[in-house]
Amino acid sequence: MIKKVKRHKARADRFIDPLPSDIDNNADTTCFGENFRVISFTSEVCSVSPYLSEYDSITDIPICTATTAVDLDSGETIILEFGQGLWFGDRKQCLSYGINVCDDPTDQHRGIGMELLDNYFLPYKMRGTTCYFESRSPDVEELESCRTFQVSDANH
Repeated sequence: MIKKVKRHKARADRFIDPLPSDIDNNADTTCFGENFRVISFTSEVCSVSPYLSEYDSITDIPICTATTAVDLDSGETIILEFGQGLWFGDRKQCLSYGINVCDDPTDQHRGIGMELLDNYFLPYKMRGTTCYFESRSPDVEELESCRTFQVSDANH
């Protein structure tokens, strides 16, 4: 389970309140919002087209590697590092791949969540039909000292 943490205000360089990271396994990439900290940008950008014609495409979305901090009930903070994702800043969506993920609340054989190395399990919560976990932007000290799990390929 994810530990409840004291809510903080945003700092100039990062947003430190825990926010939901939605899981959409029908999407084909990872999208980063304000609860992620950018580690590095590529020199590439892309356009994102919605699946509904009522919405316009969004252009010049930067591609980057980013991290997010998760505070576990045990008191430990872990860092999840995602590569080659879309930087949306204040928009909130996240998809992980390459890790055993269950986002089906009707699956009676697995709990909803993300299985990480060394028997770490990050449970998801449900908001309507959307799975999510809460995370926040890590600070520099956490990036240097907390256990980090790479949950997507940094080059693809």
